[in-house]
Amino acid sequence: MNRNHPETRGSFPTSPSRNSKENFSAGFLPEWLFYPLITVSLVIPNLVFAPGAFFFQSLHLLKWVTAFTPIAILAFAAGLSIVAAQKNRGEFRVDPLGWLWLFLLLYVTAQPLWVRVTSVPTFVREWLFFASLFITAILCSNMFRRRDMMMLVLFGAGMNAALNVLFAELQVRSVRLPFFILPVPGNYVGNTGQQNMLGIWVAMAVLSGLALHLMLLEERAKGHRQNSSAIFVGMNLSVLAVNSWGVFSTTSRQSLLALLVGITVFLLAGGRLRGKDFVRSMIPGLLVIALAMGAAYQFNTGRTQAFVEKAESLAKGAIGEKGELSEADSGRLSIYATALTMLKEHPLGGVGLGHFKWNYLEAQRELFRRYPDSKLKWQYTMWAHSEMLHWFCETGIIGGIFLLAILSWCALRVLKAIRSKKEVSLEGLWSVGMLTLIWTVALWGERPFHRIEDALWMSLAFSFLGREFLPRDFAWAEIRRPLIWKGFGITVAVIALAGLVLLGKGVVADHALAMALQTRDAQVQKSLIDRAAGSLLFRDLADRAYAEHYLAVAVARRDGEALAEGLARLENYFFRQPQTRELNVLIGWYGRLGSREKLELFTSYLKPGSYSVQPVEALSSAP
Repeated sequence: MNRNHPETRGSFPTSPSRNSKENFSAGFLPEWLFYPLITVSLVIPNLVFAPGAFFFQSLHLLKWVTAFTPIAILAFAAGLSIVAAQKNRGEFRVDPLGWLWLFLLLYVTAQPLWVRVTSVPTFVREWLFFASLFITAILCSNMFRRRDMMMLVLFGAGMNAALNVLFAELQVRSVRLPFFILPVPGNYVGNTGQQNMLGIWVAMAVLSGLALHLMLLEERAKGHRQNSSAIFVGMNLSVLAVNSWGVFSTTSRQSLLALLVGITVFLLAGGRLRGKDFVRSMIPGLLVIALAMGAAYQFNTGRTQAFVEKAESLAKGAIGEKGELSEADSGRLSIYATALTMLKEHPLGGVGLGHFKWNYLEAQRELFRRYPDSKLKWQYTMWAHSEMLHWFCETGIIGGIFLLAILSWCALRVLKAIRSKKEVSLEGLWSVGMLTLIWTVALWGERPFHRIEDALWMSLAFSFLGREFLPRDFAWAEIRRPLIWKGFGITVAVIALAGLVLLGKGVVADHALAMALQTRDAQVQKSLIDRAAGSLLFRDLADRAYAEHYLAVAVARRDGEALAEGLARLENYFFRQPQTRELNVLIGWYGRLGSREKLELFTSYLKPGSYSVQPVEALSSAP
């Protein structure tokens, strides 16, 4: 690019001085600790899973460990640095946006005061997830300032996404897969485990690849890395082509729409703030995206056909031909209706953080009670298929409006900066495009905030946005008492350490559950479940395993007492975490036992008219 912009507050110097006080002053983390750990958290998780039967949650557990552990280590170190700082604030700051996120975190922390939390493990897991997003944003706001590390992270994300696309192409062809590729033949998911999740991740990588292309050109214009810049540009465009092919081949409509909106905002904002040179510099990247998607449409015929069928279903549904809706789109309408019913039942305080899924069957039962002749599909899901609606259901109107207020403030500040043609770095422009992409998905898409491997990128983008577009200080955001500030540091360090301990115990518990599934010895299985029950994070999985253990013993030994114990435990688990899996088991057993009262209780969760309870000859208590 021909136009060079002076480095202002929030800019990203390529090579900061190694003797800079900013790097090593009290209250700050050393770069050798921060950058490797944050890079691992951002780049690696979408690529890993636990192959074999060593873990019970083979897909997600290793992703959680890879994402959470580096963040917890950084948070612990930051907390200690704040406490050890000689000044009351040191060099570590929490900007106004950070304080707003903290207030939101405190709000959900207090939810058990007015919400019935039926699953403590679920609440703790979700709380640690949300707390990790908060501390990541604060850490990146303070520390992430090097252009070369930003380019490394963006390129790493692109390579991760490209490998996932390659894995997905192998999966969909049902070839023999190596151990490091998720064994789901016939599915286009890569190692993300779900098609829309792959689409979202690859779309994020495509937008990041565009931003990286511009950064490479800007570095070359400044005279940096002249000899290797052409090679890096070519490598990045090659990765961009693979990912553009992949995002189309996922057939994820929400990902394609979000990518289109994100690129459009990135282009318009950059064109306004940086002029025609910015637009011209984007042309090669945009051509690569268009050509790669066109090639995918032309040559990847199986994926193209699936995408066209989805688009036709959505179009016919939009013009009123509801009978033409695909099963997935019809199910989505039912999910929205159920979520709105849940919100009406719990309007102010919500159902509790992480508890949408545990209130879904109850809300759906209420929906069909109100509209018994409804043609909506009966189903079960853990997600509202709209992160905004999901958030309103879990935190109520109060939490929902607070979140909307934060987002609106950020959007207005960005618009103000664009209107005034403020000097903004490419990292700042990337943050605007990335947040636009993510929140476009959040409006009507699937759980980008329920995957830590994707949500951490939102924290990174918010940290850049806060630094370049939002005020750095407000009077209400200042802490003038050193003890309060040091107390904040102690709290951060203690929570980070506790999170590491909980995660470590969770890994041990998860492995114990996996071993329990593989043994045929009832006593050994019981002892393994006992070990898993000691983990707060996964105690709910152990509770379900107890119920299944006693039911299996009852069947094997024709033991009536074991059956009664198993059913009692399964009922208790169901009323804390209602899911169709346990519902079907309970209906099946009480049908065999001829317990009409229990049958009427549990079949009430089904769609009216889809079942009938017939009198049967009662069985003995033994199976």
